[in-house]
Amino acid sequence: MSESANVVYGRLKEAMYLSGHAFGRGGDWLDTLLSDDAWRTVGPGFADVNEFLRSIDLSPFAMGNRPELVKRIKQLQPEASNRAIANAVGADESTVRSDLRPPKQEPAGNPAPAPEAVSFDLQGHGEPAGNPAPAATSKPDPSAKSNAQRMQSSETNEWYTPPQYIDAARAVLGAIDLDPASSHIANETVKASQFYSVYDDGLNKPWAGRVWLNPPYGGKAGAFIDRLAGSYNDGDITAAIALVSSHSTDTSWFFPLWKAVLCFTYGRIHFISSSDRSKTAATHGSVFAYLGPDPDRFAAEFSQFGAVVTQWT
Repeated sequence: MSESANVVYGRLKEAMYLSGHAFGRGGDWLDTLLSDDAWRTVGPGFADVNEFLRSIDLSPFAMGNRPELVKRIKQLQPEASNRAIANAVGADESTVRSDLRPPKQEPAGNPAPAPEAVSFDLQGHGEPAGNPAPAATSKPDPSAKSNAQRMQSSETNEWYTPPQYIDAARAVLGAIDLDPASSHIANETVKASQFYSVYDDGLNKPWAGRVWLNPPYGGKAGAFIDRLAGSYNDGDITAAIALVSSHSTDTSWFFPLWKAVLCFTYGRIHFISSSDRSKTAATHGSVFAYLGPDPDRFAAEFSQFGAVVTQWT
């Protein structure tokens, strides 16, 4: 491979979240990373190929050739689970099983034509295009909550960031003066000089100094990011690191963060629940956004977690 696996993976992640539907080389990059186990050398390392595949999310792209891509992944990595493959290609497990099902045997004397080579263009421009099998349907249990529902619901919108990320943020900022969306339990790890809990209405309190922000779920993130950007522009905040879902990059409230230095995580962060202290993987990758005078230090600390990018002007 002429380029390092980290470079290829970084381009894949950037294309997923920055290039929108113009992205057409992602399938080839994914193929490159799965070939010869190049994925093993990415970033801080993945426990197995399934964890690596769970860090990929190609669901925003129309893939007319999805069945061919699914078969190629399974060919390169036989130990990959259907669930992990489904996560990577933005499908459900039943669809992946259907994609991997052997074709029906042709009657004797009429051999099936050999499959043609396919270029994995995520916009469906590969030849042949393929005919995705319809996903099997089943009645959901109305009482069960998905991972996404749990993490985004307002009733459980306190999810604590694991300590390794807080340690890196503290190394960049020097210290954390304020965490405006926190709790007594969370601050045992953050160690902010001051914090606001859900009972303090932090949006109406003073924000100043060096700030760490993991905004609450339940539709409240936008207001916290708007306050963060405004306070930084006004000079009240001297430096800040915010952690948000990469799924939010197409929202209007994310716009101020495009001026920050961004780190798109290599995998999904396993946040810690405020209710039972269990760990739950985020529904998408995450983005750390840095506002401050020392972007090189941020890049040095956070490159261990993901691809660090910046807006060039």
